Amino acid sequence: MITRLPFLRRALPVAAAGLALFLGDRAEAAPCADLPNPVYVGGSSASKPILKNLNKILGGRATPTTIVYTSRGSCEGADAVVNKTPLTQKTITWSADGAEVECEPPAGGLIVDVGVSDVNAALCSGVTLTSSHKDFLGPVQVMTFAAPLTSSENSISAEAAYVALGFGGQPHQVLPWTNPDSLYTRSDSSGTKIMIATAIGLPVGKWLGTQEGGSGDVATKVLGAAALGLADETFGILAADYVDKNRDKVKVLAYQHKGQSCGYYPDSDGQSFDKINVREGRYAIWGSLHMIANVDGSGQVAAAEGSRKASDVKAFIDALTHSGLSPAEAQAQIIAEAQANTIPVCAMKVSRTTEVGPTSPFTPDVSCGCFYESAVADGGPTYSECTSCTDDTQCSGSTPKCRFGFCEAN
Repeated sequence: MITRLPFLRRALPVAAAGLALFLGDRAEAAPCADLPNPVYVGGSSASKPILKNLNKILGGRATPTTIVYTSRGSCEGADAVVNKTPLTQKTITWSADGAEVECEPPAGGLIVDVGVSDVNAALCSGVTLTSSHKDFLGPVQVMTFAAPLTSSENSISAEAAYVALGFGGQPHQVLPWTNPDSLYTRSDSSGTKIMIATAIGLPVGKWLGTQEGGSGDVATKVLGAAALGLADETFGILAADYVDKNRDKVKVLAYQHKGQSCGYYPDSDGQSFDKINVREGRYAIWGSLHMIANVDGSGQVAAAEGSRKASDVKAFIDALTHSGLSPAEAQAQIIAEAQANTIPVCAMKVSRTTEVGPTSPFTPDVSCGCFYESAVADGGPTYSECTSCTDDTQCSGSTPKCRFGFCEAN
């Protein structure tokens, strides 16, 4: 029997404690350092929805932690930690109701505690992790080729993307993507671009197309193409979140990876949100969020500067790695990651050791596949083997453990 959990579509009942008091009626941005227990985070623009949801959970604790974030390319986030490069761009946090709020960074910019990257730092030029750094893996992010909803195209292969982005219609062509001005990409430091470049075998420095500053800028251009009569010739590279929240205007193109005989959506189909083809290894362009942090001589997480606390940095990383969470916090974190259109590791059935590399079967220590599906699918979990439960005695066979209301493998 499949039971829909009625509370999963509600907003999480947590708040960024102290933030409203901090903001008060001030018209100008107040210092980021004055926020309750700040953790400075910089890098991947695709990670922004994850961090926004996580800020609700960390801010709602009795001793709150506040995420202070600046959106950059993934490799700029990694560089900011490893080489202590200050980030001087727009710096934000979020209010209790999820509204974006600017704060004033320290003079000279943020020296970040955690660099968030969509890809392994080894793929970033000038970034080499040492024994003073550690790469923690968080939820799985999905990268896509996205087109206007009215485009007549529904799929793209690795080879077609290579020709379209590598030649821009001159001299080699893949119709209808022959105008590089209508192919919206990101900077060479973007994790979205690096991950897709790895998938299609076209180095980032050889891409043609129109570079945009962030994922939001790419989404705006793709969304606006139909009104200009350019729907068919347009695609952009986007994390799944930017597509999933705009399904009424934009669609994911099914992607055919090298060696595959057909293309796959990340989900069961173009209208679903279950990410089953990612979770079972058919859709190829995905990878874990990398959280690069400083560590001390014992390998324990450390803050970048003494004015902040290692315990707050650890709280940030623990939440995204589901380490040491209470059952209620773990449940809230799964929902938060699902709402950000990412995939908790506990819902994955395959794993990788290299970016866009081969997959192998994977069973998480704590499984949450059915609970995850219940959080993202309007009709409840996709598969009939998702059986509702209240304790382990109601579970058996290959799903003997009752987790979050469903029988799971572990």
